[in-house]
Amino acid sequence: MLILLICCCIGLLNGIQIDNQFVEQPKDIETILGSTIILRCRTQPIHPSQVTWCKNDFCTLGKTRDLPFYPRYEIIGDANQGEHHFQIENVSLDDIGMYQCQIRAGPKRAGSMSRKAKLTILRNSLILLCFQMFCFVFN
Repeated sequence: MLILLICCCIGLLNGIQIDNQFVEQPKDIETILGSTIILRCRTQPIHPSQVTWCKNDFCTLGKTRDLPFYPRYEIIGDANQGEHHFQIENVSLDDIGMYQCQIRAGPKRAGSMSRKAKLTILRNSLILLCFQMFCFVFN
């Protein structure tokens, strides 16, 4: 506890902003295979290159908003308004995991991590619809 207090005081003396820079943090989400989801993250206005996303504590998904090595992933929203939402298209079982929004440290700003948000894939259920003598199965 004493070490944390000392680190905070040193940071403040050096002009580093330590307060929570997140306006909105991602929340757990449940979805089905093939859907598109958005994990929300809003920060105080900072340069878009200072915000990235982490999956399962792997924080190098990319430094640009289009994430070229992950074609189904993209950081969307108005960066000038602090919007750095993480979109996954065509959700697959590979996407299951924990996600975090990360603010990289800057010259006058300490880095910060959002809360972790869990992405869960729900199993598709069959719907049985019967009308008179006919039954239809929907997946």
